[in-house]
Amino acid sequence: MNSKLALPIVLLLGILSPSIGAQSKVMVSGAAAVGGKTVACYWLDGARSVLPVPKGTTRSEATGIAFGGGHTYISGTAWLNEKATPCLWIDGVQSELPIGPTKKPSRGGNATSVTVESENWVIGGFWTNDSTTLPCYWMNGVRHDLESPGSKNSLGTILIGVLLKNGRVYSYGFFYEKGFAKACYWIDDEFHNGPANGARESAILGLSVQNDGVVLVGKVRLDKKTEGFLWNVGKLEILPMSTSANGVFFQDGQTWILGFSSDNRACFWLNGKYIPLPGNVTTDQGFEARSFARLGDHLLVAGARSWDQGYSREAIVWDNQEYKSLDSKGRYATALSVEGEK
Repeated sequence: MNSKLALPIVLLLGILSPSIGAQSKVMVSGAAAVGGKTVACYWLDGARSVLPVPKGTTRSEATGIAFGGGHTYISGTAWLNEKATPCLWIDGVQSELPIGPTKKPSRGGNATSVTVESENWVIGGFWTNDSTTLPCYWMNGVRHDLESPGSKNSLGTILIGVLLKNGRVYSYGFFYEKGFAKACYWIDDEFHNGPANGARESAILGLSVQNDGVVLVGKVRLDKKTEGFLWNVGKLEILPMSTSANGVFFQDGQTWILGFSSDNRACFWLNGKYIPLPGNVTTDQGFEARSFARLGDHLLVAGARSWDQGYSREAIVWDNQEYKSLDSKGRYATALSVEGEK
């Protein structure tokens, strides 16, 4: 590991070093427990702000966050009992994203991620019509439905994430075939099967674009064991001590992958080397890592700590070799975004 990275520098969000704070804005999306409900929120420099939601909402969460054109974009979902409403917040102002018409009452739709390039924004997600779950993305408010083999059965397709790069939309997730998940991705509206679809089950949980080529990470079930994978330049690599990989980025010639290990730890892989994130894993305490970014010599990771067999949770952020709770009411953190110095 980079010797600088191994140092417990200072903790982000509330006790971030003034020099970094002056150069960059770090925001985390997620959910908090407020007034007996789970509510969509975000944290900026340690301060939590609850996001407005449609009237009658019984629970909500923020799923993604991005900066662009001087604005902050947050994706999320609000539920009225069992019906879901996909939402977008621009600088804290909420709007509902359109889903298609249905003859029967719909279960609604979910917004799972957001990406911004210049003045354009894209939110990935899915919605339920009369017969199945359809993957889609909304670009500047216009919904684009995506095709997949899952559209032919009742379970459908789940779109996990989306990336807008050089004007092209990259989406990823999985579809169901005979009851089993199969990895897939789209470039604009063109469907592609994911790697290892000959396996019993697979899913793509993260995507990057390098030299116009798609790099994928996710999980695959091989030989009765689920493992994390990296797919790069057409080559499938199983990550050591992994059960899933859910994010990837490249910086200074190095490959960073975020995920979950076979010994129940939140972790990352640096150039293929397994590195666990700090946290005392016990039979009653576990950790999950959802999103990460580099800021100078800092590796920032957003996620959650759980205990009481998962009934109790708190949103946390790791800064290198330490983690801290975002606040006493934070339930979990879903995404982390950095504006300024990278």
